[in-house]
Amino acid sequence: NRILAQKLLEAQGHTITTAADGQIALDILAGADFDAVLMDLHMPVLDGIEATRRIRAFDDPVKATIPVLALTADISNDNLENFHETGFDAYCTKPLDIAMIGAQLARLIHRKFEARLARNDTPAT
Repeated sequence: NRILAQKLLEAQGHTITTAADGQIALDILAGADFDAVLMDLHMPVLDGIEATRRIRAFDDPVKATIPVLALTADISNDNLENFHETGFDAYCTKPLDIAMIGAQLARLIHRKFEARLARNDTPAT
């Protein structure tokens, strides 16, 4: 799914950085700025829920509020409530619907830039 999502999003003009597990994603995010995170819930080492909790605990307020889009096959009502409590901004379901992922990312990134402008932050490049 990671490779397929990467190829499809790159075809839409996005620049993608991938991580094989949640801990690697945190390490990458700590060292660079991104517009959004597409987070698979089921990853080795550190799952997407715990990785997102740790993102929300970053000291850097820009990194701590990065839009995080959950990617999951399980959208039961209990999980949807848990996504919100964990700090996910939105979710998309598997199998991948690249149009939906693109629409959600565009919405979240637009919201992020509006918030930065309101705080007078410099957007990430």
